Amino acid sequence: MRRAAVLALCARACALDPLTRIRKDFLALTVRASPRHLMRPRTEKGRLECAAIMKDIRNQTNNGVFVVDAFAAAARSYSDDAETAADGGELGKLINQGVIRSRELDRACFTATLGEVEGPVESEYGWHLVLTPERINCFKDNGYVRIEPQVDAPWSGPRYVKEENSEASMQNEALVKTAQTALFWLLSCGFIAEAAAVAGNYVEAATQGVT
Repeated sequence: MRRAAVLALCARACALDPLTRIRKDFLALTVRASPRHLMRPRTEKGRLECAAIMKDIRNQTNNGVFVVDAFAAAARSYSDDAETAADGGELGKLINQGVIRSRELDRACFTATLGEVEGPVESEYGWHLVLTPERINCFKDNGYVRIEPQVDAPWSGPRYVKEENSEASMQNEALVKTAQTALFWLLSCGFIAEAAAVAGNYVEAATQGVT
């Protein structure tokens, strides 16, 4: 009875925790994004300014301006982040999550809906608007990786692009390695559980012998 219980507990622990941890690590390592942001001061006035700029960007996009162009122009004109304003607010090209210094801004860039301006988002640096026009290996994007200008008339918003890319092949390879690692964990834990059960039976038998 004790042997069966030990085997069951070890098998359950090895089957769930390692797989969950491996999956989370895998996702964190393979998602990449090319986010942009616009920053205003961390004041109530700064928050209201972000809201007004966001409304203006949406008005421009409704009139046929590509959202990336509208956002980049606004960032150059209004953003307080001197490091990124000249580049239209771009924080990096296909960067990993965790690269951006502000945790709140980093999270917003990697959770924002692809191709949509979101905010205001508050961080320790100020109030931000964010736009993520390109992101790969993110399951919430349903296979889309970037937005492009819509050339067809009438204007119907940006065109969402699905694309086979080098990161996709890397992802498939990583998934195979994940499965192999998980199998190794299961087999290893099986041997450990068996050894633990045998040791438990030995201790129990020795105890009964002594008594």
